[in-house]
Amino acid sequence: MLKRWMPPVLLGSGLIAFFAFDLDRFLSLEALAEHRGWLLAHVHAYPLLAPVIYIMLYIAVVAFSLPGGTVMTLAGGFLFGALAGG
Repeated sequence: MLKRWMPPVLLGSGLIAFFAFDLDRFLSLEALAEHRGWLLAHVHAYPLLAPVIYIMLYIAVVAFSLPGGTVMTLAGGFLFGALAGG
């Protein structure tokens, strides 16, 4: 019984936490433009870790159907280039 209810409970909890902690402010084009320098500096400082973290965040945004999937896709191309970001 627990296996059956675990996925919807996790998805619901993640969605509630996302809006409760006001994390949607980070998934906008304005936030991407505002934090451009900081993001690019970290991508260059951590060339192996940055893509892994990006992929994990992208998976979470898509899995929870959060608003901002388009922004995450654009951010991937912006941060890692068109080929690697795609």
